[in-house]
Amino acid sequence: MTSKPVPDQPVPDTQNDYRGGSVAAVVVTYRRPDGLQRSLRALGEQERPLQRIYVIDNGGDIAELEQDNPLVRIIRPGSNTGPAGGFALGLQAASDEGFDWAYLLNDDDRPRPHAVGTLLAQAVAPQGQSRLVMGWVNLSGQIIPTGARWHRGLQPPPPADHDTPYDVDVITFGGLLVPTQVVREIGVPRADFFMMWEEYEYCLRARQHGYTITVVPTPLVDIDGLPPGSRSAPWRAYYEARNSSVTISNFGDFTHRWWWIKRQTKLALASCLAADRWPRLRFRLRGIVDGTRGRMGRVVQP
Repeated sequence: MTSKPVPDQPVPDTQNDYRGGSVAAVVVTYRRPDGLQRSLRALGEQERPLQRIYVIDNGGDIAELEQDNPLVRIIRPGSNTGPAGGFALGLQAASDEGFDWAYLLNDDDRPRPHAVGTLLAQAVAPQGQSRLVMGWVNLSGQIIPTGARWHRGLQPPPPADHDTPYDVDVITFGGLLVPTQVVREIGVPRADFFMMWEEYEYCLRARQHGYTITVVPTPLVDIDGLPPGSRSAPWRAYYEARNSSVTISNFGDFTHRWWWIKRQTKLALASCLAADRWPRLRFRLRGIVDGTRGRMGRVVQP
């Protein structure tokens, strides 16, 4: 891993200047400069200012960002590590440099101006322990409740008319505020997942160590989704099948395994309706086999 040095301009000492502790954003990007610029612009408009922005550059040339924004530090792994590897690097950097919180985003996430402040207000549980906190997302005009319970598989969150914070077992990283104390206790997300299910595996580890994951029932992040009728790339089926298999093996019981079997069957049958059904089915079957064998890392190229 190579990274450019921290800019000479000083970062505010937010341990004293801001209540709630210091916050570093972690943005993982891969060849989406326009989306990244919009995400960084939204981070710069936060009502509760950030103290560092780590940009994990999995591919591209974005050197000018550090000149435009003294809070930005670019970390270049040297190859595409996927979201899993990118968030692992960013969380480790935020922990190593002494920040209290890490705010995780993808390069197409645009947090609303009050997002960080809203999450910090919910980030300390009544008993005093820090917790992981996230809001809902606005996906192309549709409000999406986030998170799920880990009970006989993945159980959906409350409906969009829910109006009080609720706890979940797993959640995605796009807009999640994580206390860096979690990193010091359980480490970082599994980089060998490369992509998909790395968030769920990490959340289940955090839950095992007694951490609470709370959702604030209001949209805090805007995302431009895929056009209607779009389908994900066939190769993504490999990572979904493999990484969910590994997570089930480590954190599931019989009911979770049965749920997983039904889920993979349903997804395979859905693939049969696609024009590219055979690549989709092959990737899914290969992921199941590699998950059973423990073959991890970036096996299938995006």
